[in-house]
Amino acid sequence: MQAGHLLTYLRSRGCKVFAVRIADQADRTTWTVEHDADATDTDRAFTATELEAATDTAIADAVLTATALSQSDQKDVLATCALVAKTVDPTGWAALTLAQKVAKVKALAADWRGFRVFVEKNL
Repeated sequence: MQAGHLLTYLRSRGCKVFAVRIADQADRTTWTVEHDADATDTDRAFTATELEAATDTAIADAVLTATALSQSDQKDVLATCALVAKTVDPTGWAALTLAQKVAKVKALAADWRGFRVFVEKNL
């Protein structure tokens, strides 16, 4: 496991961390976490709990989800969503204002994110 993967996992769980170091993967006592400057004692305790609970499967799942979601904001995906919206209802698309088109594309992109995560995890 890479420290970056553990960092992705901890952030996905809501931990306020900005760095992770793993000296020995087999020995969790060598894993260190650097918290964000605004992390409270409660935040640090939460991170410790999440760090203890971290499994290889949960970490891999967080990395796959983050990868899938990061892809969804790319311009080619947004362009594809716009093309789908226009193709499904060309007359309706033409009648939309720019703001409505943007909202429609963003809604389709949100749906795409869900499908992308499903594909990443299951196919």
